Amino acid sequence: LLPLVQRGETPAFAELMARGVFGELQTLKPTWSPVIWTTIATGKGPEKHGIEGFVYAAEVDGQMEPRVFNSGHRRTKAFWNILSDRGRTVDVIGWWITYPAEPIDGL
Repeated sequence: LLPLVQRGETPAFAELMARGVFGELQTLKPTWSPVIWTTIATGKGPEKHGIEGFVYAAEVDGQMEPRVFNSGHRRTKAFWNILSDRGRTVDVIGWWITYPAEPIDGL
């Protein structure tokens, strides 16, 4: 985007950048959606929040089987938990790794 701004091809972005802060975003590697969205929601990395991919291995009848991570595997609070704990009404719709729904003040 920066080259387009510098050439004057995106004046709206140039104005936003002049009034605010911008920079290059970095991501986690590998870029797995459940890990990234949980990191955004908690402000913590996967080593702290506990969501390390799409699936994990669980022993079932002596065999290792894949299981899908869910909200119960998250070890830290998400921003909706923190806001709800502080008496704010929160609606969370369509966010990764929110099943099963946690008790919050809201939806």
